[in-house]
Amino acid sequence: MPAPARPTLSHSSPLFKSRCSMPAAVIAIGLAFASSSFAQSGQSPKSGKTAQQATPAKITTARALLDALEKADDGIQSLQADIQYDRRFELQGDRHVRQGRLLYRVFQPEPPRTRSRRVFEIRFDTLYLPEEGRKEDDKQVWVFDGRWLIEKHPAEKRFHAREIAPEGSEFDPLRIGEGPFPVPIGQKANDILRRFDAIMLDPDKIFKDNKRWLRFVAGTYRLQLIPKSGYEDSEEFRDVQLWYSKKTLLPRLARTINRQGDVSYVQLINVRRNEPMPDDAFDVATPDPNTGWEVQVDPLRKPIEHGEDR
Repeated sequence: MPAPARPTLSHSSPLFKSRCSMPAAVIAIGLAFASSSFAQSGQSPKSGKTAQQATPAKITTARALLDALEKADDGIQSLQADIQYDRRFELQGDRHVRQGRLLYRVFQPEPPRTRSRRVFEIRFDTLYLPEEGRKEDDKQVWVFDGRWLIEKHPAEKRFHAREIAPEGSEFDPLRIGEGPFPVPIGQKANDILRRFDAIMLDPDKIFKDNKRWLRFVAGTYRLQLIPKSGYEDSEEFRDVQLWYSKKTLLPRLARTINRQGDVSYVQLINVRRNEPMPDDAFDVATPDPNTGWEVQVDPLRKPIEHGEDR
């Protein structure tokens, strides 16, 4: 593991967000999917057995959906799924479709901690370029262990570790106003509504005549979140839309638009709960530079004090 550093960078600062912005869409929505999945799974984290699951009552407003999602991280243990991340770049006019896997675990707090520790890994194996009709191997791995965000590119032997939270902190990457990946899962509805306008929309209208997407979002609620005036500059996304199954409240699809205008779609497929994790899961070990790896470690930096030379 990289060596610890001084815990001084504000989690809400532009510098903090810039260090994590590249995977923000897929990480945020991947975590949203993971959290909601466990809330509705009816599985006990101790026994792993499935309890009888009640069908959620019909939801007619954005506030009612946010209230239902407020407890969506209760009983989380682990989850793994296949993931597809489709990103359309506004300025370049390119489109990249990446496929891989999502792994997610929650460790319950032990004194003196009061919050659970959330750990996730997103591993992409392939890249499809629709404009060129070309598919290629392009392996990259993102791991967050509660303190460090690790980026690995095995083919190029590049390793980049960013310290996101100080050692021993109870930082939550999903919490509104605290982390770079805020999503409306396991958070107070009032906290969400203080920073975002929430709107319930027709789940079908955005896809018009696209039959494949229409089938995928059939029987869902569609929730839109837009930053309120005064919060636009502190949020990575200017528009977040989430589709949830009406029967289970499990998310099916997410669409985000970032500040640059890039549009991203994230899907989870073949979701598996409480199964043994792969042997190589959550590997955050720093490679030996003597073996040809390029290693970069960015610890938290001390903020500039008043009158201090930049």
